[in-house]
Amino acid sequence: MTITQILIYTAIPGVIGTGLGGLLGIVFSRKTSSMPKILAFASGIMISIVCFDLVPEGFAQYNQSQISLGLTLLLTILGLLVGMIIVVLISKLLTKKQLSKSTNSINISGLTIFFAILLHNLPEGMAIGSGGENFATSVSLIILIGLHNIPEGMSISVPLYLGGNSKIKSVGLSVISGVSTILGGLLGWYLTEQTSSFSGLCMCIAGGAMLYITFNTLLSEVYKDDENNKISNANFILLGLLVGIGIIYLIDGLI
Repeated sequence: MTITQILIYTAIPGVIGTGLGGLLGIVFSRKTSSMPKILAFASGIMISIVCFDLVPEGFAQYNQSQISLGLTLLLTILGLLVGMIIVVLISKLLTKKQLSKSTNSINISGLTIFFAILLHNLPEGMAIGSGGENFATSVSLIILIGLHNIPEGMSISVPLYLGGNSKIKSVGLSVISGVSTILGGLLGWYLTEQTSSFSGLCMCIAGGAMLYITFNTLLSEVYKDDENNKISNANFILLGLLVGIGIIYLIDGLI
């Protein structure tokens, strides 16, 4: 696989996939009144990504390193905790700097999700870069990663846009979050034999970060000013969860 191929194969699911998701997020969040439901849907998707994609994949990557089950469990839990701590530190830093006059909790959430996805996309790129010369394998990875990057792009743009940022900035940050996929592809190309543990660590850290954001901020925003629609919002969380599971497992089975 050449460097040109690596750049193309990683840019399609990384930059285009998350960018498309960011654009769709803006389209579906035009009405301010729909904010709780949009955030609930995004929360469901993020929970599914963590529980049915990031953590299992991180666990599998650790197993490939031929370490004991006990150490694998410990490293997985530590990775999740590190991700949560990173989010807390990033949130405090962003709040302290007061990035704009409109800085608020939902905007901070969007920015921290951006950093979490940026980290998460690194091992995805590594998976593509380490795919070797098997074209079918590379295409399968591009399709799967590209599809599941769409809801990730939505989880970035929705809180950013509803937090007061412009449409261009919200979508733009979604696109930028996919750039790390390209970097990961180049790393995977050079470090194919040594990246399993590092890839697993990145997966778990990103998972911990996304879990903390979902439960500590997004779901809090969902129910803060919408107490009368608890059941409706819960249904959107379940819908997002099912959509995420469908993208991760159904598409994975088809290819």
